[in-house]
Amino acid sequence: MSQDDVLRRIKNRTSSPSLTERVRSFTTLRARVPTPAQTVSVNEAETENETNVDSDDGLVHPERIRNDPGVYRDEHIMQYLEPSQPLLERIRFVHRISREAKMYNIAVLMAIWKTVKDLTEPGAPAEARKAIFTFAEATVTHPEFSSDCRRTLFFAVVQPIDSRHLELQARCLRYLTDKGAKLESFSHDLVQYIKDTIEGQYEALFEIRKHQKNNGDRDSREKKQLPEERGLYSLLGLILDVIENSPQAMAPKDQIAILDYALAITEKTTSRHDMKRAVSVISATIQSYGLPSSHLKTVTENLCAISYALPDLGEEPGRCLLRLLRSKHQAAMVRILLQTLALARQDRLTYTVCGALSVLRDLVQKENERDLPAVSFAQFVEAFWKVHFASRRIRRDCLKTISALLQTPKLADDILQSDWQHLIETVLTATGDAVYTFDATRPLSIREQSAANHSVSPCSESPDEAAADEIYEFLKQIASSLNRLWPRLTHSQGLLVFRFYYELRAVLPPESFDLLVSIMADSGSLRPGCSGWKEKQRVLVETSIVGTHLNPFTYCNLLSQLKQDVGKGMMLTRGTHYWGMAHELLADFPIHQNGWRAASTLVALVVEFWQHAMPPNMSTTLGLCKALLESEPDSDLEANLEPSGRSVAQLDLAGVTTALVELFLGSLTPPYQSVSNQIYLVLAKDVASNRGLPACLRLPALKLLTRLRCDHTNAIFVTKDADSLGLAAALSRTEATMREHRPHSERKSLAAESHEFRKSRTSAYGGSTHSSTKAAYRSSSGHGRTAPKAPLWMYPGTPGLPREPPLAPSAYISKETLENTGPLTLRISEWLIAVARILQEEADWEVYSYVVVHLPSQLCNLTLFSDSLVILKHLRKVLVGQIREGTFREPPAETGVKKGDVALCLINALVVLTGYCEYFEDRNELDDILRAFIAGMGEWERAAKTCVQALTICSHILPNAVSKRLPEILQRMSQIITRSQLTMDVLEFLGGVARLPHLYSDFREEEYRMVFAICVKYLESSREQRLKLVSRPGTARDTSNRTSGLSTLSSSTTDSGHNVDPHKDVPQYVFVLAYHVMTVWFLSLKLADRHKHVGWITKNLAWTDEDGEHMEEQSQVTLDMMLRATYSDLGETAPNRSFRRSDVTKRSWLVGLSIITLETDVKTGETQITKRQASGTTHATLRLDTTDLPAHHEPTPDRFFENMYGSGPPPNVFPNHVFLQIGATAAPAPTPMEPIFLPDDDTVGRAFAAFDRNNTVDGYKVAVIYVGDGQSEEREILTNDSVDPAFGEFLAGIGTKVKLKGAAFNTQGLDKVGDSDGPYTYAWRDRVVEIIYHVPTLMPTDLEDDAQCIRKKSHVGNDYVSIIWNGSGLPFKLDTIPSQFNFVNIVITPEHKLVPKSAEARKPDAEPNSSTIEARQDVQHLGNIQHYYTVQLLSQPSFPRISAASAMKLVPSTALAGLIRQLALSSSIFCNVWANRGDGEYVSSWRNRLREINRLRERYASSGTSTSIKYPGAKGTKTYSDGDAFSGRVQMGGIAEEEGVSVGLDFSRWAGPPPSMG
Repeated sequence: MSQDDVLRRIKNRTSSPSLTERVRSFTTLRARVPTPAQTVSVNEAETENETNVDSDDGLVHPERIRNDPGVYRDEHIMQYLEPSQPLLERIRFVHRISREAKMYNIAVLMAIWKTVKDLTEPGAPAEARKAIFTFAEATVTHPEFSSDCRRTLFFAVVQPIDSRHLELQARCLRYLTDKGAKLESFSHDLVQYIKDTIEGQYEALFEIRKHQKNNGDRDSREKKQLPEERGLYSLLGLILDVIENSPQAMAPKDQIAILDYALAITEKTTSRHDMKRAVSVISATIQSYGLPSSHLKTVTENLCAISYALPDLGEEPGRCLLRLLRSKHQAAMVRILLQTLALARQDRLTYTVCGALSVLRDLVQKENERDLPAVSFAQFVEAFWKVHFASRRIRRDCLKTISALLQTPKLADDILQSDWQHLIETVLTATGDAVYTFDATRPLSIREQSAANHSVSPCSESPDEAAADEIYEFLKQIASSLNRLWPRLTHSQGLLVFRFYYELRAVLPPESFDLLVSIMADSGSLRPGCSGWKEKQRVLVETSIVGTHLNPFTYCNLLSQLKQDVGKGMMLTRGTHYWGMAHELLADFPIHQNGWRAASTLVALVVEFWQHAMPPNMSTTLGLCKALLESEPDSDLEANLEPSGRSVAQLDLAGVTTALVELFLGSLTPPYQSVSNQIYLVLAKDVASNRGLPACLRLPALKLLTRLRCDHTNAIFVTKDADSLGLAAALSRTEATMREHRPHSERKSLAAESHEFRKSRTSAYGGSTHSSTKAAYRSSSGHGRTAPKAPLWMYPGTPGLPREPPLAPSAYISKETLENTGPLTLRISEWLIAVARILQEEADWEVYSYVVVHLPSQLCNLTLFSDSLVILKHLRKVLVGQIREGTFREPPAETGVKKGDVALCLINALVVLTGYCEYFEDRNELDDILRAFIAGMGEWERAAKTCVQALTICSHILPNAVSKRLPEILQRMSQIITRSQLTMDVLEFLGGVARLPHLYSDFREEEYRMVFAICVKYLESSREQRLKLVSRPGTARDTSNRTSGLSTLSSSTTDSGHNVDPHKDVPQYVFVLAYHVMTVWFLSLKLADRHKHVGWITKNLAWTDEDGEHMEEQSQVTLDMMLRATYSDLGETAPNRSFRRSDVTKRSWLVGLSIITLETDVKTGETQITKRQASGTTHATLRLDTTDLPAHHEPTPDRFFENMYGSGPPPNVFPNHVFLQIGATAAPAPTPMEPIFLPDDDTVGRAFAAFDRNNTVDGYKVAVIYVGDGQSEEREILTNDSVDPAFGEFLAGIGTKVKLKGAAFNTQGLDKVGDSDGPYTYAWRDRVVEIIYHVPTLMPTDLEDDAQCIRKKSHVGNDYVSIIWNGSGLPFKLDTIPSQFNFVNIVITPEHKLVPKSAEARKPDAEPNSSTIEARQDVQHLGNIQHYYTVQLLSQPSFPRISAASAMKLVPSTALAGLIRQLALSSSIFCNVWANRGDGEYVSSWRNRLREINRLRERYASSGTSTSIKYPGAKGTKTYSDGDAFSGRVQMGGIAEEEGVSVGLDFSRWAGPPPSMG
């Protein structure tokens, strides 16, 4: 029996139970109720889960109780609430009645209250009090609840209670009083209750907090509130209710008492929650009752402190102050606020003073606005003068206030009329670093001032490190305002301002010295040419600078003043005066000066000297300059950060390195070339590879060193463009990619910060960053937030070099070689050593990322590194090891860059190094490079595309290594086939390798099969994309192009003739390219092995569309190609010219997907057969070997009629006979398989002519343009008629020289009748494609009739792809020869140097160590005679990255022609797909021929074709007998089995293998 059952049995009794029954019942109940030690307190959750008692359980119905209170008493229910009953049972009954209170008569409820009155007494348990409060809240909601009831309940509820349960009591009172609106006759008692309770409640809470703090019981960060806190907050909420809804309930003395209690809380509490609620009570009291004058000062001071110290409390303190300022206390409030400024003079109330400053600043700025009292600037300054600056916080806020007021335009007149003596002296005192007494007699150190700080704020003031920085900001703003007011100042005011600048010269930022420095300059005493100017300058340096520990700002301004007239002074003294001065400054700097900004300014002055005359001892001067790099950061500015997260002073120190860079650029030309090597070694060894220097110092050196280049004469020059934009994007170093990599919330702000940061930096050195910009950065980034650092370098960004480098290579400076050493040569190996160390050891991401991005471009200049073989080998080893093992630098997480992006950059560098293959003598070195690319394909997904493209380059450059690893490469490619971004590159690789048969000469059948499987997989992927697109709701289906494969994809990606997203057209290119690759690879098979692959290929090509009615046209022509080429390699055929044309009859039939035409000599039966197929046309001659008839043979009927009528000899044979003999038997043929006879009429003749105009291969045209030395304009380029011999060799490598006149091939628009386009051109062809090269240098040039070379332009301007032989020595731009069709330029730049191999001069190779490499041992020649070229593919911006040469590659001449031809072919295929995207798709020549055949079939096929015919079955399919109905369908002009389409297409199963030739 459950506990409820026992209670129900007791309740159901209609008479008083006997003692025995009661004992038995409660004994049973006690057994089910936990003992006191186990008792769980009764709560609302338990009561809510109780099962409601049904009406038939013996209890009195609620309706009866409501209507007849007597029934309740008569039924003895009240006895269970009597004090004699167990407490637990009473509590449960109270909760139950509370839930059903509305069902009882109000009299019944009040009777219950009398019965349970003892539960409201102070000694009652907590659970009982909770139940009573719940019951009271339920009673209040009763519809019949009256005022008398409310009064009764009030006195029952307000019994004294434990402070932990005050929350329930206060909440009950809020219910009872309807949030203070219904106080009726007990308002005085309620107010008294509040006054009696609030003080004791807060005292109890204060003691608990104190105890917890002493014992460490409660973490200050803990969010959970104490019961006492909740009780206090509920009581304060009740006070707000009474003030808002029944303000008349409080007498004046009560109002003051409540106000005093709230003020006491604000003064004593350390909790923001207490403070917020107390301020609300103060605000409500003031709003409802006003504020007694006696409390005005206390309230004002408290609100000032609170509003300043706790801004997160909201606007309530400020609103309360504004309310007082608009009240009758206006004048008194202003007086109190002004007097408050002097409170800190007594070392107290810091936050109060700061809050008062804020309020007064608003009053001064908003004078006569919004009914606020007027406070003039003069009044403010009078009070401001009395502030005591014992606190850095007060100093900061005073300067902030003065700065804000001085920047208010409408106060200018008032400011000029105020007491400037007090203003300036107070500002000087507030600086903190040099504080002055009011009489300005002596400096008063901040440590001499009282540091005591007794604040009434809830939080004691802690040292605010940001305050020191802000003081500098406000001083700078004040100085700027004084500069603006300078023209209007009186003489006495001007003297005070001058004193301000002079006294604060040690702390003011440099731009604040403009006025002081201008006064010095205006005096004219320092100007060259003035009387005694040299002596005055010398005295200034020797007495004011050298030997003196100056503030860096003062130091910088003095040097800048000297720098202004250096040019004129150098002319007057020939440099001797200034060089002595510069030497003194450089030597003195590490002793008496320090700091990055000062070092930057000093070196700027020195470089200004260098611009006019070189020092007599450059080595000594450079040694002194190197000491500047070791200077310590400016201690007072180190914390001021730019968006890059680096100190402003640290960034300014980059001027030291920048100055050296500019000096090096100047040394490339006379007269200072003698110092170039010394500066170069400092930059390479002491700066670039010095990991102890910050990145901002090293980057200027890196920007120069990565731009070093060398021409074929070894002359050094510096390129302006580093040509590394693509790799910079990979590392999120362009604004577009940075927004993609960063989290969305940071993208815009960081990009803007980075742009403004780079824009704000001075272009070279010596200038200072305006601190207003710096302040903007800090304010934009916010305090307390860790924002990602803005990068130090970006594309596009500030110029990489401080000045434009010379256009021509230096006539004096060259790289060091074995034959050429000396002071005018640069040892390039030093820079390579630095690069290797950076790749292995660098920790700074800015430095590391810059090197890995710019290294590949520089490595393309092979001539520069041709004497650094040992280091190159070491660099190759480092790159290979890091790529394969993943040991390279991990990018910082905040950049959004992944490790695979870094791998991509390293792989690009390694790709360029493959161009040095001729000089890696160990074949294992080449194999390691290839294995790194193979490993990168699978390991680094982001770099996999580059790895595949690298393998394409290697297939031409490293053919032996690729041949060895080709099966492994194919295996890896088959594993990554699901990465759609690699599809295009993998197919281009396979297409290129297919045309290099020496790479796969020992391939096995399964390896060929792997190639076909990759192609098929990509085809399946493209089909899935098409089906997904077609299946989209609302997508219109184009049934006319259903066989196109990807026509719907193409049409969906075009919009008004242009493509919105270029990558949407890639799938169609993949579709075309996959079939192309499969075709080329099939033709590359040995003839005897081709039939082995036919079945597998046809099985995978036999795919129909979603309706099952059509097969892809490309599949059909591929199958047609295999039908023609599986058993034959004879190539193309031509009609027999000796075939006699007289007495010939001609007939044509459509047979499947071919047209067979027979021309038969009716006399001899000799027949010429022409079979037109999609993939080609076959010509053959058939001769019937007939013998003479026997003598006894009867004449034929035709012979009889000939003799009888004399009409001439009759024909002996017709073409129909020949056709039947070679293509038919007596067995019945299914109707769909029957040939279709074509009439010999004009319609068919025109159809045949249209068919024959389609070439048997796909034809492409490619321009090959020669750009001569220094040429950059279209006209001068097109008029070239003499070329470099290497260009002629290149033409011979990419094609064959062919004659145009009378050419039988498609010349792609070149004149083949006359010689208007020249007699010759170059062409290349295989069994699939044909390329015709448009070479302007082979075309005639007629400047008289065609001055603009319009005819040449008509050819090359209409070519999608152009090969540019760039011998100009200048970067080639895509729009150099503008054209609507100029999609792709493949730019070849000669990068060769003939180096005779000299074994005697070469030193033995040594394995270098990155930390101990001796540069001198590396000076070795790359031996062998070889030409080198850089190759880069430029395409329209809207194009995707379509080529392995999108980034610059270094290619030896032996591999150049084959690689360029392959790039041109792939680009031509893509461009044709791209150009036809608006028409739906690109249609090849073979597909056009197929369509002509299908048009004839549609026109001449019989309409009565039946599919219910008898047809013999094929292997693997159902066999049909006579009378059986055929269930197949017409497919590709033939029969397709319902379950075996591919079986019917596999002709090799019945054609059989070729005969054995052995």
